[in-house]
Amino acid sequence: MDQEQVSSPTVMKESTMITSIIEAKEDRDVATCHIPNAFIQTEVEKQDKDGHDTIMKIWGPLFETLCEMDLNYKQFVLNENNRQVLYVHIVKSLYGLMISAMLFYNKLKTDIIKNGFKLNSYDPCAANKMVNGNQLTVSWHVDDLKASHKDSKAVDEFLECVQKTYGTIGKVKERRGKIHEYLGMKLDYTQKGKVIIDMTEYVESMAKSFPETNLQGTKVKTPWNDNLFKVRDKSPKLPRSRAERFHTVTAQGLFLCKRPDISPSIAYLTTRVRSPNEDDWEKLVRMMQYLKHTKNNRLTLEADESMVANWDVDASFAVHPDMQSHTGISVTFGKGFPINISCKQSNNTRISTEAELVAADGAMGPILWTKHFLAEQGYDYKQILHKDNRSAMFLESNGRKSAGKRSCHININISLLVKGRRKDSCLLDIVQLTN
Repeated sequence: MDQEQVSSPTVMKESTMITSIIEAKEDRDVATCHIPNAFIQTEVEKQDKDGHDTIMKIWGPLFETLCEMDLNYKQFVLNENNRQVLYVHIVKSLYGLMISAMLFYNKLKTDIIKNGFKLNSYDPCAANKMVNGNQLTVSWHVDDLKASHKDSKAVDEFLECVQKTYGTIGKVKERRGKIHEYLGMKLDYTQKGKVIIDMTEYVESMAKSFPETNLQGTKVKTPWNDNLFKVRDKSPKLPRSRAERFHTVTAQGLFLCKRPDISPSIAYLTTRVRSPNEDDWEKLVRMMQYLKHTKNNRLTLEADESMVANWDVDASFAVHPDMQSHTGISVTFGKGFPINISCKQSNNTRISTEAELVAADGAMGPILWTKHFLAEQGYDYKQILHKDNRSAMFLESNGRKSAGKRSCHININISLLVKGRRKDSCLLDIVQLTN
């Protein structure tokens, strides 16, 4: 099977954050719901595109239960190696079937479009339609949906539609009010104009799965220190069990990166999961010690009236052992960072100005995506990029004209991200640049 046949899209983390900010700003009524037995409500075509049937082999307790429920099954029983088995055609999606998630996504998407919604071109799991002059927004992660509108009646009608369509096997579980459990987060809208992202329970679950002896001791004020990016190859390798724990906790931290304070730690730890050593383990322990004592820290997001997305982009020059630099990117619509990125640059740079250029180039993708996603949502937010390196700003604004002796080797072709621009045109024509 091609990946496009089996890979189901899910709502992007950035979409969830941005739509939650809009919901708080507009004081929308928000509801979340869970569709029960979602896959089983989705039909499977009898044959795939190559003419193959989808068949399941049943034996053991399930075989015995089926034959007790319906004696007609017995006429199809076969004996294989002294074991009775049944071969059946799959007519509904089952959990564990490779294509089930994609089949359900297509069904849900089709039903939502039939209901009058238009998908956002920049996130296939976000959709909108106008109801009584205001926007009704729906986003979903497999069978978990979030809907919002200024009028609670519009949300009621949507939930009734979901209940009618998907509540035949089991009742659709709805949640109303100002606090919602959604995708491992608690979305708290109790403060007017703000949404608070609470992941306390998630952090607690990470701490419980981590060896308690490692989390005892003095409190640490930061999740890393100055030695974060230094690799000590002579440090002993971790035994298999601890290496697997290292990998698991690092993967959990990737999801927790909605908290920007641990992003640099995770950026480093993810590069070490293949062969972690004792020094890497100490860095993981420090991050976990920090999380244990700051588990109640919550991210507050708020949009002001400026209709401006303020992006901060910076680079740390040659901080990695291979002399590559590190990029930090964040955006705020007024308060809090709904999008934050901390990553190692993929190429070596000669000077800090060049590292700043690479950082700005890395920010172009998120900046463009945010601009287009918001436009499809019906919001015209201005993008402003804030930087602190004037040489990089001159190069980004003027291209080759501002290249000096130390930067004349740089090929200013990053602006090809913007369709139709000349190769030597300036990088940041799409945003306003400020120091």
